[in-house]
Amino acid sequence: MKKLLILALALFSLESFSANYEIAKNPNVKISKQEIQKNNKSIEEAIKEEYAWNSESDLLVSRRNEAIDKYKNFEKASYFLEKPYFEAINEVGTMFEKNAITEIKYSSPTEVEVYITENGKFLEDIAKNCKVEVDKKFKSKMGYLPEDFRENVKNKEEVRKVYEEYRDLMKKELLSKRKEIENAEEYSMEVSYTVEKKNNKWAVIERHARVN
Repeated sequence: MKKLLILALALFSLESFSANYEIAKNPNVKISKQEIQKNNKSIEEAIKEEYAWNSESDLLVSRRNEAIDKYKNFEKASYFLEKPYFEAINEVGTMFEKNAITEIKYSSPTEVEVYITENGKFLEDIAKNCKVEVDKKFKSKMGYLPEDFRENVKNKEEVRKVYEEYRDLMKKELLSKRKEIENAEEYSMEVSYTVEKKNNKWAVIERHARVN
């Protein structure tokens, strides 16, 4: 069975990374060594912010609310449950990633390309094996199986409770498999970010596809 790389939200962790990356600049870029050293610290912080997990980010909250608002439109209850399921996988996945900046290239004094190697774990098989236990714990707390939630909720607030309970149980169960995760198959991919300085602050503008 082909492994699935969970990258649905493009949210990753960069808790620490090697400072031993290359620094390059286009020939026409005029910038001092001192400026580069000062800039790079701020650029690193901008990248860390981009990779930090935030369960209340605008993107996550928007997707979560959309699923809850339209829960009746899902053909199957399991399609709805995929949302909190993958949210839990992504959050746990960030705890086991080891990513590294490989190069910062100056396109201009106020714009750079940051090249990063992302290293993480395939969690799908482990998560699938957690479902039976998660279902048991969910039923013990809620009184019904996750797949039967539509027959048991009366309003969207109760749907939200289903979403959050299922996500939190999956997250807790995955974290109990720490040793399995540490021994799981790894993936590695190359990406780049455009980071720009505006109003004296460096911020990520765009994430690019895999770098060939």
